[in-house]
Amino acid sequence: MPNVKKITSFYTDSSLNLYAMIRQRGANNYLLDDATGLFTATNPADPYLALAEHDTIKKFYEVNESRQVWDNGIYDVYIYNQIGGSPSPTADDGVKHNIIEIKDDEIVTIKSIRDDMALQATLTGKASQTSVNDLQASVNARPTNPVLTNDARLNNLDTAISTRSTLTAQQVWEYATRTLSSLGTLIADIWAYATRTITDKTEFRIAGTKTKLDDLNDISMVTMEASPILAKEATVSVVATKMDLVWKIEKGTWQRAGSQIIMYDTDGISPFITFNIYDENGDLCTNPSNVFRREPTI
Repeated sequence: MPNVKKITSFYTDSSLNLYAMIRQRGANNYLLDDATGLFTATNPADPYLALAEHDTIKKFYEVNESRQVWDNGIYDVYIYNQIGGSPSPTADDGVKHNIIEIKDDEIVTIKSIRDDMALQATLTGKASQTSVNDLQASVNARPTNPVLTNDARLNNLDTAISTRSTLTAQQVWEYATRTLSSLGTLIADIWAYATRTITDKTEFRIAGTKTKLDDLNDISMVTMEASPILAKEATVSVVATKMDLVWKIEKGTWQRAGSQIIMYDTDGISPFITFNIYDENGDLCTNPSNVFRREPTI
């Protein structure tokens, strides 16, 4: 017994006369003959399958087709809105185009391709407002160079670096603010001198520092040479003090007194550091089994 193949459409208005034309894709592209329910000819006498509007769901149209078993394959469903007294695909509005797949006489997939004529007319109107020629003219008007040829910034580039300055070295030093940049052959000329010195200039500073040349001139060579030595000696002194502390802890004795631990010097008599001991709750602890941490009292 053939299965029910439900053809449906939801449209914009109620009380319309919708009909469907169903084409079986294949070598012959047969259309469904509404008189027999068979796909037997490319141009049957009556290929128009009427859809009825649902009694409750208005604007929803459907028809059940179960007269024949449909072969497996792809089918096109074209739905029209009948305007005149009889179906006329040429004059009637196209409503919808569905592509369905049949397997074992059942619809297994449906792909809807809407051909909303009102929407199509709107899009066509928009396209006519800007013709293809207008679009092409706009594209042609765009420059091929990302920078327009009349861009004033190009004047900053179209000049040889060697011609940008005619200042002599003396004139450069006479400026209150000076920076070294690309100065043509001037840098090479400076390095070519056997003896090179930076001449004095008030408020001249070394880049990346707050030190002026005048300040450097006030620092004696003795101070500059002694500073690293003093720094090294200070470091050695700190390390020696810490090593002495470690030696006392390792070689000396200690004992617990209440909630404190007292550590003695290597003579076993002189205390040199005292720790408070605490339990896990952070309270001073007198029970050795509950000791959790220690902190020096100084």
